[in-house]
Amino acid sequence: MQELTGRLMSLDPEAGEGLRVVAHFDALVDAQVGIEALLRAAVMLSGCPVGYADQSRGVRIAADGRRHDHGRQPPPDACTRATADGVVWLERYGGGRHPTDAMVLERLALAVGIGGRRRRVASDLDPLAVLIDPEPTQGAQRVALARLRLRPDQLIRLWAVPDDHEPPAELPSVITGTGAARARLVLTDDPSRLGGPRRAGRGIEVPAVDAVESARTALVALRLAGDLITTVDAESLGVLVRLADVPDDHGDVAALAELIKERPWAEDTVEALINTDSLRAAAKLLGVHHATLQARVKTVQERLGYGPDTSLGAHRLAAAFLINRLRRG
Repeated sequence: MQELTGRLMSLDPEAGEGLRVVAHFDALVDAQVGIEALLRAAVMLSGCPVGYADQSRGVRIAADGRRHDHGRQPPPDACTRATADGVVWLERYGGGRHPTDAMVLERLALAVGIGGRRRRVASDLDPLAVLIDPEPTQGAQRVALARLRLRPDQLIRLWAVPDDHEPPAELPSVITGTGAARARLVLTDDPSRLGGPRRAGRGIEVPAVDAVESARTALVALRLAGDLITTVDAESLGVLVRLADVPDDHGDVAALAELIKERPWAEDTVEALINTDSLRAAAKLLGVHHATLQARVKTVQERLGYGPDTSLGAHRLAAAFLINRLRRG
């Protein structure tokens, strides 16, 4: 565009200036800047005062760049252009209109209108939904942060709970996912305010602009929670939180899934084994006799070909269990 503008300036300076105006405003629209930045650009391109007014406010930028509040009507002799919600104007007195004045006003009005539509769309969306979008626009993210009263660098943490759980109304929350992966994400640092969900996953702490990562890890943690261990903290999982990215076609995962399907006690038993440091502690957590648990462990070892009796076997069992639960949702 710059090369084309340069060539056109040498052939037709007035047309070249018009193309420069178009390119400048296109870049500002792409950057999703605010109204004041658009007005300042118009002042720079025209060399005279520029303003904008709608039903609630008026803003005027003087030729020297100073900002002034203004009434809701443009000056009587200003050159104006209507926008969807208001009017923009350009004040050039005494020396006649500049050839690019009309182009500056047209592109300013268009840019202001696009920005207004973006703000309306962003305001209609749930701010937390915007914040956990993997690819939000910068403008929508800024609006969402403002509506949630969060600074971009403010540390936050998201919780995931079953989608049918209703947290207190004052807590920002949003439903995400479909099918077995459907859940509710809640923004809070205080688990006591969640309202006692039957299961919960605690995401990692991140700056507000990176909320998508706290959401991702909270959802993983929720899927790892069960009837025995009802709350899982993603921070405690470390690298295990990445198990959600591991393919689930490994024989260990399939074999454990089959065992869980056949034996009603298998899932809770394996969960107790990987969350305690001894058979006695696991039996206590399950509420069964030590001998009963020993018999179950023997069955697990026979069916899977390994078990929690060795360090490597315990790690292998834990990985297969966690991946299986993640796939179950």
